[in-house]
Amino acid sequence: MRILLDCHEVLADFTGAALKIHGYSRKEFEALPSYIPGAWDLARQLGLSDEDFWYPINRAGEGFWRDLLMLPEAPYLIHWLDTQRLSLIEEWYIVSSPSQHTSSYAGIRAWVQEHLGMDWNRLVLTNHKHLLANPDTILIDDSESNTAQFERAGGNAILYPAWCNHLHACDDPLGYTLKNLDHSLKC
Repeated sequence: MRILLDCHEVLADFTGAALKIHGYSRKEFEALPSYIPGAWDLARQLGLSDEDFWYPINRAGEGFWRDLLMLPEAPYLIHWLDTQRLSLIEEWYIVSSPSQHTSSYAGIRAWVQEHLGMDWNRLVLTNHKHLLANPDTILIDDSESNTAQFERAGGNAILYPAWCNHLHACDDPLGYTLKNLDHSLKC
């Protein structure tokens, strides 16, 4: 079995960095009248157009992506994948959706190299994750749209609990994911 692991909101804190660059803390964001738990569209919830949302991120360039903080559960998920690699998992990759700005490609690559090692070379950058779907592949992603497309294309998917999906109230995203992953691998 092959595992494809989304980067942003599964391993790296894109939301925290995007909020910070726009002058918000998570607490301030969640206090906004426009905040809707479980709804993805950070720009709209901040009252910004797409152009206004992406402008400071694009201006920050590669550094915005390279400097994203690793989410607290990420090292445990990576460790679990590495330890299961010999028995249940054939291989695992990070599959990340870059922004439309070219700096995101280099920045995401730099983030992966910094957090997983300079020789780590299992990164796929694409906004079309469903093209990698097949019955022997599981996508772990925070996007309901990505997981649905992946399953429609013939793959298996696990929705990672995050603020931006219907599992936002889950207090143990790692436990939820590992339970579902373990079940999927044994089937």
